[in-house]
Amino acid sequence: MHLFLRSFYFLVNTCAVLAAICVALLIIIIGAEAIFRSLGWGLFPGVIDLSEYGLFVIAVLGAPWLLARNKHIKVDFLSSNLKGASKSGAQLIVNLLMLFICGVIFYYSLIVLGESFMRDEYIYKELEFPDWWLQWQVPLSMLLMFIEVVLRMAKVERDAYIMKLEAEALANLPNVEA
Repeated sequence: MHLFLRSFYFLVNTCAVLAAICVALLIIIIGAEAIFRSLGWGLFPGVIDLSEYGLFVIAVLGAPWLLARNKHIKVDFLSSNLKGASKSGAQLIVNLLMLFICGVIFYYSLIVLGESFMRDEYIYKELEFPDWWLQWQVPLSMLLMFIEVVLRMAKVERDAYIMKLEAEALANLPNVEA
């Protein structure tokens, strides 16, 4: 299990590094293009396309890292006001919903990726490249987020079990009065 977790989080962190590299490249390319345009030296072909696809890559590859660090956008005003079993139940429902959504998107994005690869489809704009170059990120990201939610659910169950055992152990201790 230790090797699996190390490999899993290595892959999650690698996706985050790729997203960060995309951010840096977009800053450089867009900045350079703006400077060149203001100096009258012309435009870089494909900057708009690169920006569009870069934003997609940043969002999709960065999502598993954000989820793993609990930094994703979430609306928890309901569960933050709940206590005890109600809070645990709400968290379970949210986790199950996340599993369902990630699973469905993973399934269909894998189909789209396979069809795109098999048909050898290309994107034709200012830049030309195979469509699957954009499609592989979605199934990978959804799979990583699915695994992260499963790990969270296992941790919650494990932590609840440990807390129950500790409470039982404390209840069985003899009362010692000073």
